[in-house]
Amino acid sequence: MTMKEIDVLTKQRAEELKEQVKSMLSDVNDCLQELNLINEIQRLGVAYHFEAEIKDALHKMYDAHINGNDVSDDLHATALWFRLLRQQGCNVSSTFTVNLAGTLPLIVAKVLECSLSVCQRSVLCEIDKQD
Repeated sequence: MTMKEIDVLTKQRAEELKEQVKSMLSDVNDCLQELNLINEIQRLGVAYHFEAEIKDALHKMYDAHINGNDVSDDLHATALWFRLLRQQGCNVSSTFTVNLAGTLPLIVAKVLECSLSVCQRSVLCEIDKQD
């Protein structure tokens, strides 16, 4: 194979992969999956190939938010949604609310569990030092 043939094959494969990613962006039904996909595309540094698709997806989510349909009650999804929309240039207020009713007790319980664990370890270390 010549370099010219390899170059043509490489360009064809790149176009096929771009089409697959565009298809993935249009076929995603779950908002969090779509946000994660957009985030990964951006982190890979290839978002410039999919600017229109990303813009459309984020604006649909923004319109849903304006109409009262928030992305998710999940803190991770909301934070990701907020960052991606801000990066896209959407005017998203930083005072939006997140329904943490189900998540907050779990977070508090985990923090308390970790704090207790640290306290127990420090007491055990003090006891070991005294012996």
